[in-house]
Order: sequence, then structure tokens, then C-alpha cells
Amino acid sequence: MPRTAMDACLEIWLPEVNLNGSFSRKVRVVSWGGEEFTEDLGGWTSPAGVDLLEREPPAHIVRSLPADFVTAGWKYLRVEAAEWDALESMLPEQLKPGGPWVVIFEPHCDQLDMVVEADLEQVLRLLGQGVRREESALGFLAYCRPAV
Repeated sequence: MPRTAMDACLEIWLPEVNLNGSFSRKVRVVSWGGEEFTEDLGGWTSPAGVDLLEREPPAHIVRSLPADFVTAGWKYLRVEAAEWDALESMLPEQLKPGGPWVVIFEPHCDQLDMVVEADLEQVLRLLGQGVRREESALGFLAYCRPAV
């Protein structure tokens, strides 16, 4: 997320990253001894400026999910940099309409106000409200169960 008057953390948790969209693995090329090597930086990036960094799932977030919602083996991605317009186009690429996925928005990186089962439209609405409301933003954990 871009740094504004309010710092916020945004994460998306997915069974797999959709690379059919505009995302590519985040790597850097280093030279050593006259040879070039590719170093995997553990995340994904897009030309639109959205950077996703792999991380471990925070325990307090895992505990907030319903007991029967299992995310073991998923990709836990923190959005490191993104403008709102880029997020609005990236999320539909990554969040399948029938799930499963999790989106976490924490104003000040430490505020989780609600846990809600949601669809993509609801997540975009909640996220847009959070980004625009700044100091009075509500933190949320939104999850979508797999379609049956």
C-alpha cells in the first residue's frame, strides 16, 4: 500500500498465484565471477506497480478464521506497494469468484475489527472505504469458501 497519512497492511492469501494475469515472479539478476545468476526474491510483481511479498501467516489472523477454513499450503502475500487503481484491477485477477481466498486489511497494521464471509465486490467496497476513510477505517478479514 502506498504510505499516506495512515499506514495500513493489506494481505491476500491464495491457494496459488494466478500467473495468467500480469504478475511475474520477483527476481533480480546478480553477476558474480563473470556469470549472471537469477535470485528469487520470494514474491511477485506487476507492471502496474503491485508488489506481493511472500510471508508466514500471522497466528492471530489464522485464529480469526472459522475453524473449518483451512489455508495450509497456501501463498500468504503482503501487498508491499500499490496504488488504489492497480489494486482494483489486480484483485479480480487473483481472487476467484468461487473462492477460496482470504483478504486482510489492517489500518495501522494492528487493527482487525471484523471477520466476514464475502465476495469480491464486498471486499472491494470494504477496502475502498478503508482507504478513503483513513483514521476511522475499519480493519477486516474477509474470506471466501471454495465453491461446492
